[in-house]
Parts: sequence; structure tokens; C-alpha cells
Amino acid sequence: MTNKTPEQIVLESIELTLRYKKTELDLRFLSLVTLPVETFQIPYLEQLNIGSNQIKNIHPEIVQLKKLKCLIASDNQLTPLPPEISQPQELKRLIIV
Repeated sequence: MTNKTPEQIVLESIELTLRYKKTELDLRFLSLVTLPVETFQIPYLEQLNIGSNQIKNIHPEIVQLKKLKCLIASDNQLTPLPPEISQPQELKRLIIV
């Protein structure tokens, strides 16, 4: 059994989400400082949980997640959110505390 890096775990999670067309992606507790661009290439993603990491900012590419309804980004080191955060038309719930 090999230990996987957080980056490997994220990429595998994204791959599985794409393969099985899952609408939720849970990337909590991985000590991430940023999200890979692949995260923003899941067109049917409805819920993204990136809580309890070390993320400082959210990429403007978040606008590519047109179906995103819920973004959970609590317990991170977020600086001011980009204005693009309000652009996903379906976004109903934003948790950043």
C-alpha cells in the first residue's frame, strides 16, 4: 500500500467524478493551497467542498462551473473572494466561515 500525496488524491477524485458523472466533489482535509484547473472542468458539478484546507484564493475559473449550487470553502485562508464567485447562475449556497 502506497501513501498518496494530496495532489494525487485530488486528481483521482476528479477523475472518478468525471468518469461516473458525480455531481459532488469532496476535497476536504487535504492541506491544499490551491485547486488544480481540472476542478473547474467538471460541467455537471453541483457541490464542491474544499473546506479545511489552506486555500488562499479561488480561481476566477470558478465561472466554468455553470451547475454549481453549493460551494463549501470554510476553514481556509481565503483572501477577498473574486467577483467571479457570484457568476455561477445556479449558486445558492456559499459557506466560507
